[in-house]
Amino acid sequence: MAKTKTSWMVRTRMGEILGPYVQTQLLEEMNKNTFSPDDEIAPSQGVWISAQALLHRDTDEFTQTMTKSRAVTESVSVTPTATTGSHTFTDSQSNAALKLVTEDPQPYAASSPQHAQTFPQPPVYRSSGKNFLRPLIVLIVAGSLVWVALFRKNQHPIEAPAASRQSLPPVTTESPFLREVQQLIKLGRRKAALDKLRSYHQKRKPNNDVAYQVPYAALLITEGESIPRAKKLLEQLVDSTAAPNIRAEANLWLGYIKLSQDIGDFGANHFQETLQIDPKNAAARFNLGRAYLKQEKYKKALEYFQFAELEAPDMWLIHIYKGRARAALSDMQEARFAFMTAVQTAEDRWLNYIYFSLFLVGIREPLAAQNTLQKMLARDPHYEINSPPPLGFYQEPINYDEYEGAFMEVMKSGSRKLQQLGKTYISYLKNGPTSPDGEKLLRMADKGDLTSRVLALKVQLDNNASPNQLSKALTTLPANLSEFGYYAYLLRGEAELRVGRIQEAEEDFKRALLLEPKSAIGRLTYASFLKRTNHVDEAEAEIRNLLNFHPNYIPALEESLNF
Repeated sequence: MAKTKTSWMVRTRMGEILGPYVQTQLLEEMNKNTFSPDDEIAPSQGVWISAQALLHRDTDEFTQTMTKSRAVTESVSVTPTATTGSHTFTDSQSNAALKLVTEDPQPYAASSPQHAQTFPQPPVYRSSGKNFLRPLIVLIVAGSLVWVALFRKNQHPIEAPAASRQSLPPVTTESPFLREVQQLIKLGRRKAALDKLRSYHQKRKPNNDVAYQVPYAALLITEGESIPRAKKLLEQLVDSTAAPNIRAEANLWLGYIKLSQDIGDFGANHFQETLQIDPKNAAARFNLGRAYLKQEKYKKALEYFQFAELEAPDMWLIHIYKGRARAALSDMQEARFAFMTAVQTAEDRWLNYIYFSLFLVGIREPLAAQNTLQKMLARDPHYEINSPPPLGFYQEPINYDEYEGAFMEVMKSGSRKLQQLGKTYISYLKNGPTSPDGEKLLRMADKGDLTSRVLALKVQLDNNASPNQLSKALTTLPANLSEFGYYAYLLRGEAELRVGRIQEAEEDFKRALLLEPKSAIGRLTYASFLKRTNHVDEAEAEIRNLLNFHPNYIPALEESLNF
């Protein structure tokens, strides 16, 4: 029987992943001194060792030894008990615990956050309705992994792929019409983009005018309007003589439908067809990894997540799924690294903290998990609404009910005050500024700690409190807010601005940026301040700088339209 060729990956000192290489390519590159001795090399699904060590070893022997050492151990599942903080272990195969039991985001309801000349006002999250019940269940793989299992009260619905408000993959034409559609999608105005595409579709057009059909079908899917109609359009494109990249994207979305509906091979064949035409398509690589994850082919899933990472190293979502695949293979050290990387690549994205904290609970580090969620409370809660992933990448919907369930699960053995504070704050974010939760947060601040006082100040700013109320709130805060983090300085700066303390506000905005130079809300707020104080050129420079760090951040993209 022919020997399977091993592919190799290289991890540089800077954390960049290179490859895959076949063995002859790898040795050729090593002989050229392409890699530093401090770089690390691993066969597919093997462990990392230094390049210097590999130079003195037979690669085939290394591959055989290391892949054998990664054999997956027997899995066990854990069911949280209702009365204590302990878990009851039962011997069972728990591959089902490796996935979120439902991946069923609702069509995204675009919000209209206000940013002009004031502290950016957060969009109000609306829950998906009262017909659904999604209680949180925590499961653990190999006695150490916790996953959020989300169940529907009624029949399990079809997953509407949760696409973002980011631009679509490129098409073969640069027509003014499609550029306008792309701009609407980029700015989060997907309904308007869909309306334009629908009107265009109903007009008479040349037979070869098909480039618009991929974004049209994608929005029919993501807006929950008509998956069957989208499927028909995509199938016609795949069988047509359209340009190769259009057929590649049509295959991508056909695969996405199968993946979301748990049909057949979960779309794996369609994603492979896309990669035949466009081998570097990050979304196809990522979704093929997801398909293999659902098929419980964990090594192949991990391989394609790594391939996707080569094209999109800063895509936090890829790192989350890498963590899931690593954990499924009982490689908890690398799983931990993947979840940490997800947090570090998008530090204001709450979902990353949720996953990482659940993983930490799973490996029996409850204090670290609780500290992780406490850090989450100090980050901008609206970043993930304003900076979603690109279309074609799956993301769970922003569901504060699930966030609350995960928070309570992680914090159940922690501080009761922090548990109640976090629960109320998440409920406040879900229900909006006028909800009773805001009043609860204000009462908690009366005799609370720094965290409760900072969150209470946010409530007052959201509700346009009077200058007298803001002045009183400012007296409750210490001069040094570093213990809470950069977001506290932004909130205090905005309060100072509203009571006319311009110089103090500017100092606090600058302090926030010293703590978090890449903060999206920090740079947006400071740019807003510069604009209000007639430093227009400097404000534009701040927005450009922000977009270098966060190219998909919708409020900054909206501001850039005024340049």
